[in-house]
Amino acid sequence: MVTSDVVAKIREVRAARGVKLAPSPYISGKIRHYDGSVVACVPRDYQAIMMMNLLLVRGFIVGDGTGLGKSLEVFYAWAFLRHWYPNLKLLWVGPKSTLEEKLDEVRVMLSQARSIYVTGGPAKRAAAWKQVQLTGTEIAICNYHTVSSDYGQIRDAYRGYDLEVAFDEAHKVANVTTRMHKACRYVARDAARRVAVTATIVRNRLEEVYGVVKLVVPELFPTKAWFEEQFCLFEDGYGSGGRFRTLSGYRQLDVLRRMIDPYFLGRTPEEVGEELPELVVRKVVVDMEGEQAKRYDEFVLGALSRVVSDGGVDTPAPITGELAILMNLLLISNAIQMVPGFEGVPGVSAKEARILELLGAELAGEKVIIFAFHKQWILRLRRLIKERLGHGALLITGDQDGAERQVAKDRFNRSDHP
Repeated sequence: MVTSDVVAKIREVRAARGVKLAPSPYISGKIRHYDGSVVACVPRDYQAIMMMNLLLVRGFIVGDGTGLGKSLEVFYAWAFLRHWYPNLKLLWVGPKSTLEEKLDEVRVMLSQARSIYVTGGPAKRAAAWKQVQLTGTEIAICNYHTVSSDYGQIRDAYRGYDLEVAFDEAHKVANVTTRMHKACRYVARDAARRVAVTATIVRNRLEEVYGVVKLVVPELFPTKAWFEEQFCLFEDGYGSGGRFRTLSGYRQLDVLRRMIDPYFLGRTPEEVGEELPELVVRKVVVDMEGEQAKRYDEFVLGALSRVVSDGGVDTPAPITGELAILMNLLLISNAIQMVPGFEGVPGVSAKEARILELLGAELAGEKVIIFAFHKQWILRLRRLIKERLGHGALLITGDQDGAERQVAKDRFNRSDHP
């Protein structure tokens, strides 16, 4: 737990401006540009402030928004710590899809640091952990499933060393009942320093706060029961299984914020906007029309249903359940054809028509990145772009491995075509 002196220093650092970082032989001063080239990098003021927080606190949550450089903040802070802790090693744990890119970032950003990506079958991973233990490899990168399987080997690999463990996208392992969370806690238990990297904590469910804090500052909240008693509101319900509790809200959030404040810092792009390149935002409002608008209204009114065939007899089956309702509203807003039973509706949705119009006119010849949900609609949109505009579109989805995603990104960055 931090002392009052450290808390005072943290507040001083967060209020500072023009923070200067001393040069370090462990930092290259370079970063990978989006086009694949390696360019010079000078950390921005808000990034230096985050690094100072990481230096002051042994268990910390890096909560900056997407695109603000959370990886750089963690890697640079670790490099500065090496001046005081020569034996300090770094274990970076994250989703599999991000790790090859993370290994490249490490090798570009840092100097005098041997790194390894621990992947493959059990024998290959065992050899890698042995290499970490015996050869002095400073940085190891692996995915959460590897930690879940190899937690014992990982503890052995770092015995006798100071370890900093960083959990990327930490909200993905915030559920304290899962084997994966427990394995991460086991690995982090004897670590000298712990870092959670997540842009969503305190923006989603409060339960995520408890799970993420347990990874990096386990002593802050005594038990989950204590946490729920202090900050959660429940209502009793009754069903076929008997009595149950339903989370109905939260309380004392000001107390919770004060408790986690020394261990958490998160800024949005808007909050540090003066340090970022100017971003021009244009909002395009599209109204649904025709069959799409009709079906959306019907669904909102509870009239939309799937047709279920039972023994050759087609019967309407209402779509129920909050998650199913929200998902189908999203599907309809993208394109009515995404809803089972409506695949044959002709034409395109209003949103699709507007996207195709922009790509074919104002954005013609430009490189364009489209972020979209759900995967089936992404595939449909890709097909429409090919059929109507004659353009091929690169695809990156969560079910691709790191190598496939990297190939697509490299082709996009280095191609002269949109």
